[in-house]
Amino acid sequence: MRIATGINQVEYSVLAGPAFTVFFVISMLFTGMLTDRLNRKVMLSVAIIGWSISTGLHCFANSFGTLLAARLGVGLFQSAATPPAFSLMDDYFPIERRTTANSIYVFGYGLGSGMSIITPVVIGAIGWRLAFVAIGSLGVFIGLVCLFTIKEPERFRFYRGKSIKFVGNSAYLSDKPLFK
Repeated sequence: MRIATGINQVEYSVLAGPAFTVFFVISMLFTGMLTDRLNRKVMLSVAIIGWSISTGLHCFANSFGTLLAARLGVGLFQSAATPPAFSLMDDYFPIERRTTANSIYVFGYGLGSGMSIITPVVIGAIGWRLAFVAIGSLGVFIGLVCLFTIKEPERFRFYRGKSIKFVGNSAYLSDKPLFK
């Protein structure tokens, strides 16, 4: 990839680190606010599809600039996936099962990162451009499945008519309203 695009080691380091991370972190602040206002199912699906298209667009890269644009897209759309995912889990799972649901979601991130170890094998078999197309296509498929199968649950459905009581470092839901 470095040879095909003509990027040097410093440019590669920028792409691997700050080009993604800085944009991801800053974007996360805004995507969290959008999650509070938009349909979370649609937002999550669009984020997965956008993230996957940005991944696939790496196959057209021919310079540092085109790789940077694709990488910024990955950072933007990947940051838009986490806030609606956690918000949806909050309304899909009761409080006593929510930690497990959140752990499975975070496990998926770790599993995806860990699977990147097979990237050299995939690139060796089909080339780096086709590898980006394959991975991006799979992600678009997953995003479309999410769009057409996930239901947008009622927001705060487990909190209706309840208040939160704090005891030490723990929070508990109570059937008695905090305010009358």
